[in-house]
Amino acid sequence: MPKSVRYKYLDPRFDYQVGSVEAVSERQSDVVVSESVAPIVLSRAEAQSVAERWLAELWVGRDKANFSLAPSQIALEPGDVITLPSDPDSLYRLEAAEIVGELAVEVSRIDPAVFGPAPAPASVASSRPAAPPPAPVVPEFLDLLLISGDEVAHQPLVAAFASDWPGQVAVYSSATNEGFTLTTVLSRSAIFGVLTEDLSPGRASLWSRGHASLRLSGGSLQSRDPLAVLNGANTVALKRPDREWEIVQFQSALLQPNGDYRLERLLRGQCGTDGLAPLEIPAGARVVVLDGASRQIPLALSARDLERRYRIGPASVEYSDSSYVSETRAFQGVGLRPYAPAHLSVSANTAGDLRATWVRCARIGGDSWQGIDPPLSEAFERYQVQILQNGVPLRATTVDETEFNYAAAEQIADGVTAPFILAVRQISAEFGPGHASEITINE
Repeated sequence: MPKSVRYKYLDPRFDYQVGSVEAVSERQSDVVVSESVAPIVLSRAEAQSVAERWLAELWVGRDKANFSLAPSQIALEPGDVITLPSDPDSLYRLEAAEIVGELAVEVSRIDPAVFGPAPAPASVASSRPAAPPPAPVVPEFLDLLLISGDEVAHQPLVAAFASDWPGQVAVYSSATNEGFTLTTVLSRSAIFGVLTEDLSPGRASLWSRGHASLRLSGGSLQSRDPLAVLNGANTVALKRPDREWEIVQFQSALLQPNGDYRLERLLRGQCGTDGLAPLEIPAGARVVVLDGASRQIPLALSARDLERRYRIGPASVEYSDSSYVSETRAFQGVGLRPYAPAHLSVSANTAGDLRATWVRCARIGGDSWQGIDPPLSEAFERYQVQILQNGVPLRATTVDETEFNYAAAEQIADGVTAPFILAVRQISAEFGPGHASEITINE
């Protein structure tokens, strides 16, 4: 028989965490503790009463008897209380009965006093307030070109912001809105913001004298020296109305009296987004600071352009909790998109034939100046060349080298007259044509 019993229950005073009470017998026993866990919400006094009654029942119920009854007494059933002639002052509960020609019975002694109210020790009231519900988070998905070059090219980034960060944010995904699986865990809040003024068009990869004004939802920005910026510091992503993201860097961050930041000495169109730099970004556009708080979402290459369901919320609760945000997204795998060619130029001979030349840009491994040419980064080298006038394509062709010849006879056949635009895009076997480099031919 146990010397003591320990009973575990759910304590409503402590956020329904597991509480424990113990009842100890004055009798001697070699068994120190018998333990039971019940997922039942009880007060400490109720749980102590259960433990005391349980221990008393164990000791009283150790007295048992087995006997047989005549068929005339077969109406007895388990649970009935009887007395025995040999012990008329005690009560016994019929535990089991089996008909084997006669009624074989097993009984255990009981004590009605055990079921009376038991005194419980005074308990200390909890001074801890109930935990507030998890704060909702604001997620943002970013389908970007490669930033560091170490990313998986086709996998998008996810970032999240919360004014009261819950410690960790979980990202679950499903192809069918059922059977969500955990894909990513975010350990810290991203810094989000919005443009408070229109950002004027700019030129890619040149220090700009323009500025950007934005307001942050949390966190802060600081100025850095030019070398740190060129090594990746102070990088932000700006979301255009068409959901394309332009990567912008800045050297100077000036906090204004109204709480906004004025970013100066900008580098527009970074990390292969140079095709977006000549476009205006309106006020109200989302800004995400790329400081390492975002994480890539594991996504199979075959899942590109396929819609998936995502649920994002505090990792401390289930994804069915009301604090989770649901999103449906499909991603192109923009990290596979070829960069726009550089140094596009056009020359003409005396016959009016035009010759366009350019230099390819490397999507991967193009930072080193040791090689002769930028790495190809694609399965093959191929370019799409278009001739456009007033936005209407008059000719489209592909070439396998970094030049294109446009004879005067072809110009006459196309009916093209100056001014017109010559656009060149590199083609990827996985993504298709990338952003274009364009040049206007005026004569």
